Amino acid sequence: GGLLADISGGGRARRRGGLSAPAGLQGDTLKAEREMFRTGLKTFLERAKERAALTDIAVDEMITRCGDLAEYFGEEKATCSSVHIFSMLLQFCRAMDSARKAYERKNGKIPMPLKHRRRRHHHH
Repeated sequence: GGLLADISGGGRARRRGGLSAPAGLQGDTLKAEREMFRTGLKTFLERAKERAALTDIAVDEMITRCGDLAEYFGEEKATCSSVHIFSMLLQFCRAMDSARKAYERKNGKIPMPLKHRRRRHHHH
């Protein structure tokens, strides 16, 4: 019996005299599985800590850039939250989109410049 048999109670090995205690091999298997779980969990937690630290750095950088952007637009850096800044940028983008659509209804589509792609030279 494997792990499921152990859980369901069918993991006792039959010997000549009837039922005996679980075999040592089964105990070793459970210990090995527990150790694999612990190792996997430890690895996961180490990676999670690293990613959380990187996220903290990214958030700090975003807050700094939002503060710089707020100052650029004449807002108080200390009192202007990133939510407020993104809200203002969203309002600006919507107003710009609305103005573009209104212009295009009257005057036709605005020609947009094509983005230039850098060609990669493949050597054969």
